[in-house]
Amino acid sequence: MYDTARHRTLISEYGRLRSRDGGTLSRQIRGARLNELVAEMLRLWGIDARSSTITPAGEIDVSFTLDGQRYIAEAKWERSKTDVAPLAKLRLRLGQRMRGTTGVFISMAGYTPDAIADLRTSGEHSVLLLDRSHLEAMISGLVPPDELLNLALDHASFRGEAHVALLELLASTASTPGVTFEVPPRRTIEPQSKGISARNVCTVSETGLLGMASDGPGKILVATNDGIAEVDHIKRTAAWRVPVRGCHGNPVLRPDGSIVFARRHGIGVVADGHVNLVAGGFPDRCSLFTKSDGSVWVLDPINEALNQVTPTIVRLGEQLGEEERHEINPPPPWPVSAAWFDETRLVLAHQSFCSLIELDTGIPEPVRIGTSNCFGLVPIGRETLVTVSGHADLHLTDIVTGRSAALGAVAHRPAVRGVARGDEATSFVAVGGPPGTTTIVAVEFETPVDEAFARFFAESDSGDLAGYRAQVIGLARRHVPPSSRSDEELQALYNDTQRMVYDHLGKPLGDRVQAMGLVLTQEQTRRSLDGAWPPGYGGSASCPRWRPPAGGGTWLEAWIGLCHRTWPSQRLDDVVLTLMLAIMSDRKQHTLLTRFVPVALGDVELLHTKIQKILADVDMVLSAATDLLTDGRDQTS
Repeated sequence: MYDTARHRTLISEYGRLRSRDGGTLSRQIRGARLNELVAEMLRLWGIDARSSTITPAGEIDVSFTLDGQRYIAEAKWERSKTDVAPLAKLRLRLGQRMRGTTGVFISMAGYTPDAIADLRTSGEHSVLLLDRSHLEAMISGLVPPDELLNLALDHASFRGEAHVALLELLASTASTPGVTFEVPPRRTIEPQSKGISARNVCTVSETGLLGMASDGPGKILVATNDGIAEVDHIKRTAAWRVPVRGCHGNPVLRPDGSIVFARRHGIGVVADGHVNLVAGGFPDRCSLFTKSDGSVWVLDPINEALNQVTPTIVRLGEQLGEEERHEINPPPPWPVSAAWFDETRLVLAHQSFCSLIELDTGIPEPVRIGTSNCFGLVPIGRETLVTVSGHADLHLTDIVTGRSAALGAVAHRPAVRGVARGDEATSFVAVGGPPGTTTIVAVEFETPVDEAFARFFAESDSGDLAGYRAQVIGLARRHVPPSSRSDEELQALYNDTQRMVYDHLGKPLGDRVQAMGLVLTQEQTRRSLDGAWPPGYGGSASCPRWRPPAGGGTWLEAWIGLCHRTWPSQRLDDVVLTLMLAIMSDRKQHTLLTRFVPVALGDVELLHTKIQKILADVDMVLSAATDLLTDGRDQTS
């Protein structure tokens, strides 16, 4: 059984050993430690292995059996490349053993051309030649030992090649990516706001999850089961950039043109036709993302090392064993994707909300989003987030207020298979199409982003968003000294205040609305009122709905309650009286009134004064809203 803790310990030990390469360790000590590390790596993957075994025919560095095949291995960690003599010595030892035993030579510095040529012309084809990249691929988990050794054995058996570069071992059998530009004529994503468009750019023959990343204007990196392709949807071309089978998640294009990718339990970088291993010990559902400084990070959703569901994010180094791990402890359910919002803030996508955290210093702050079953996210600017659900619904969220606006949806609700950001005005969504295919959709803002966002929010809620934002920001900056009352006293006062809010605000409001001729209804609606609780607060509320007697497409909805601080901790001494009143339809919301009024528990007279002021405001907005409802005109559609 795969053991993450053991795997990460092995990688750390390799990092320490590598950092001393050419340093203070003697050749003998480093060689003995390398032998044990190779044997431990094999045992990690369930392969019975022994190191530094003394036999009548000489010492064997490592011996093991895999799939019935016997192996003896020699490992050398020296500065110079391995020449002919050490390989001849290994062939001699093989000759002293049963026919069919396979030799494995691991040279951290590689091999001289003479050594490879001599092995090819000697007529002896029982030795596999591995170098640092092969060993690190196995140690990282990018290519576990059983897979790598079988691939190497196949090349040696069928093609007579004892030494094959790692990238060639993993090369896809497909000569070209399965990408076509004959896209479905119907829209895959239907925009729900003006100023946004969605167009199908290509179709990929892929049944699993796709990983995507931007590769410059008109270009996308697409990770499929057969490799990572560069798709130019303007020139309508597709070619392999990383022809490695089995990649998963979004790849990362670095400024120098190299590509970071995840495969199995490891992370590799492809540059100039070579693979460099930079990290390992991850579950096979980790995801890559970047920071503005160019650093590459990994979201590790489950910390199996401690047998705990404790997500971490990992900053990748340049070499295997240089990772920096940071526990983030977000609220459950555990995140499915992550992105840097700016230099200090990290945003995580959960199922029905997001969380925002300042790494190593802050407490995760929940952010309401309009998307359920959140699959991915794309931060845009410093205060706005685009989220995509698993059924291809797109929403825009203001992280300051938690208000959201619908951007697009799909009628047939297919499964989303990938999300990536392009440039400032473009995002890409991979959506399941006909069986065996995936359609990649470019979602584009047709006007400047700031203008588009202001219009989207205004179209979603035609009320006073500026006033709402001002109230929310005021509460966020509010400081309430801790109360000297006990928890029991605070709870009793909170319950009393709740009843007063219901009796002196909720009931009078209901009387006023019913005097307008509206009827209280218990029916369920397709759209719920957005923005009722201010961010960072929660509690209990009543949520009545009233409709005109003749019915119609609109209704009046209220949110009346008492809320208390919930983030970063539960506090019953930080309390806010809340009221939101809005005209609703299935598609839109027109907020008539929002009031988030801080109150002091136990101050009955002041509470009555504040409630009377709110009711005066209610009278004004109800008078202005009467015609919108009684005339049956849907002003929110």
